[in-house]
Amino acid sequence: MIHTESIRQEKFHRYVAIQSVRGLGTKIVKDVVDAHGGWIRVESEEGTGTTFVFSLPFEPTRQDAINA
Repeated sequence: MIHTESIRQEKFHRYVAIQSVRGLGTKIVKDVVDAHGGWIRVESEEGTGTTFVFSLPFEPTRQDAINA
């Protein structure tokens, strides 16, 4: 991997996001995931690509319990 942890984290900073359209999308996604109590991780390798992985918490609703 060519990106260090600090560079990966920097991708999520608003300053970096404003510098590029792709970065802005990344910042928006991170803000949404954070707002819902989740997490996001990015892995990047030159010549291979970038992978974004995220997780959001799930709270079953009353309807889910009825349907179970």
